Amino acid sequence: MKLRSIFVRTSRFLKSQRFGFSPSCIYTDGFYRDAVDRHEAQSAAAVIDTICEVFRPASIFDIGCGNGIYLHANHSALLVESCSGASDTALFSSAPKGQGGHDHINEQPQHFWDALFARKGLALDELSTKIVRDLFRERSVVSWLCKNSRVYRRG
Repeated sequence: MKLRSIFVRTSRFLKSQRFGFSPSCIYTDGFYRDAVDRHEAQSAAAVIDTICEVFRPASIFDIGCGNGIYLHANHSALLVESCSGASDTALFSSAPKGQGGHDHINEQPQHFWDALFARKGLALDELSTKIVRDLFRERSVVSWLCKNSRVYRRG
């Protein structure tokens, strides 16, 4: 899809500029062709539907390209700064300690991310988090997003 290709190239460039490495070492064309299975693809559509239904955003900025950024711990604060600078609402997901999975290099407990977002003026919105997680479960979104997604809001 032409739009996806443009988005992927732009996102790779932005990530390489912000995080000091080229994501092409992780996010090759083969990654998108081979690593994204049918359930993940269906989940992506359900996530977008949920975001639009719950938040009614004017725009969406997906820093992780829908499949995550594998981020060293020393870049965590920069990632949160980028998210908090882009919007007053952030839907954020990360792998907690012990989750395992494909190449996770910065598994952190959720309170770690809560504290970083709080320092940037975004507080955990527990009600919106529950609503999003419940809708994700109803819509058969991949399990790790049902468990790990959190909503942060400014003010």
